[in-house]
Amino acid sequence: MGASLDNIARSAGVAIGTLYRNFPNRAELVGAVYAEPFDGLLTAGKRATAREDRWSGLCEFLETTCAATAGDRGMSDLLSIPVPEPELAAKQQLLRRLGTRAVKQAQQAGAIRRDLSPTDILLLFWSHATIAETTEQTAPGLWRRHLHILLDAYRADAAHTLPAPAMTTAQLRRTADRIRTRASDGRNPLFPEQHDPEQRREQAT
Repeated sequence: MGASLDNIARSAGVAIGTLYRNFPNRAELVGAVYAEPFDGLLTAGKRATAREDRWSGLCEFLETTCAATAGDRGMSDLLSIPVPEPELAAKQQLLRRLGTRAVKQAQQAGAIRRDLSPTDILLLFWSHATIAETTEQTAPGLWRRHLHILLDAYRADAAHTLPAPAMTTAQLRRTADRIRTRASDGRNPLFPEQHDPEQRREQAT
């Protein structure tokens, strides 16, 4: 996903001018590529949160989302990296709200531990991305085993006092900013034309 627009045009077999006429910048291109996959995730998320069995609804939400990102690094990045394309950003936020709803519904039903935070779910997606990417060629589908081990740990009857608190929203935001600097030049891996704001501040001092 960090490829230049020139390389993307070459891979697609179109002239760079044609690409730019349709997608003036990377944000619009990514928005177009991932609009349909995100719509599918949102539909699945709404269906999962509407289930009467709240535990099954949470499991369905997590498994569907993990399955959608298991073979797609770009989709995985879009769960955590700020998106400059308005429509896709709105879908990203809606998906997060559905995840929060799935957690809270399961907690209210007494199905999962009370101290589980929606930020814990985002951490699950981050760890899932690494596991899926590094094991798919050697042990296809291993991510499902890891997911279900974690799901067992989420159950209310397995709860015990945890050694550290859940991440706050501010901590989550700072962590997402760090993810954006994975590229060696400190740019967002999905949108390399966007420099990390913290890095810009450091360069200015």
